[in-house]
Amino acid sequence: MTEARSPGLTRYVRAVEALWSAHAQRPVVLSPREFALVSDWHQRGVPLDLIRESIAAREDHRRRKKAVARSLRQVAGSVEESWSAILDGRSAQPVQPASPAGSREIQADPESWRQRLSNCQGTDAMAGWLRGLGNRALAGEARELIAQEIEDGLPDLAPAELRERAEREVDRDLAPYRDRMPAAGFVSTRRRAIGARLRLLMGLG
Repeated sequence: MTEARSPGLTRYVRAVEALWSAHAQRPVVLSPREFALVSDWHQRGVPLDLIRESIAAREDHRRRKKAVARSLRQVAGSVEESWSAILDGRSAQPVQPASPAGSREIQADPESWRQRLSNCQGTDAMAGWLRGLGNRALAGEARELIAQEIEDGLPDLAPAELRERAEREVDRDLAPYRDRMPAAGFVSTRRRAIGARLRLLMGLG
């Protein structure tokens, strides 16, 4: 490959190539599509240990099924699921849900989601912002985009006590990966994780 890359990305790509070569039992050079996938993981701060665990799980599957290792993309789903679980803090429990509806119901019913956003306790600025997002959901705007906007905004608008709790939980969960992530990617990864954790803690689906 001839793409210009940073030293950090080069080391990361070579490490992934080595992991996949061991799994495939042959020397591997990433295809352009695989390189794009690995570059995205590097930019987002996905730790090599997590990729290693996903490849190891794939190895167990390959041995049971006697399957041939063809592409790194075969483990992409596992990598994404594992990393999302860490960032989203799926073990977190809502501290003050505004309605008994679960997140699936909220996503299926814009009116229920609007009511939950409108009733969510917080600062005046946050309450007004959430009401506006709820009205946009009711008007038919894509709820996936609004959910992302919620995660982007909550770290700045959520009550201080709840924000500090989210920060503590995220820092605890990311601690094993801190020294294995690119420094530049860690800050943005941590913020995204805090936003996702706040969304869950506040019962916003």
